[in-house]
Amino acid sequence: KPLIALRAVGECAAHPDGMLLPVPTDAGGCVARHAIVKGEDFIGMGHLRDSGRDFLILTLSEPARRHLYDVLGRQSEKPVALLIDGWVVATPVLWDRIRPASLQISGINPFQIDRLVTRFRTK
Repeated sequence: KPLIALRAVGECAAHPDGMLLPVPTDAGGCVARHAIVKGEDFIGMGHLRDSGRDFLILTLSEPARRHLYDVLGRQSEKPVALLIDGWVVATPVLWDRIRPASLQISGINPFQIDRLVTRFRTK
């Protein structure tokens, strides 16, 4: 299975000891050392194509979903980093008020999504 995690993104200079340096993101800033949700928190993964765009669909367990949105509520409208195997592959802003259990993340190559889904489903 892929090593997957969502981590906070913050200003590099503001938290030099608590951030991975240097790991700049498209959103600016650096990625936090500790994951908000990771590994077993993800209970499903899929690929959605809608209107010519590809999305990685990540489904969280209920405790992980509550924790994620609790953390995001404290840092509203700031991006998170999606890491796959230790690499930042996307930096979405997750602000959905309905707090879904499944996240749709765009900006990832469709072939990469397919490989991730296959790896996730392989036991």
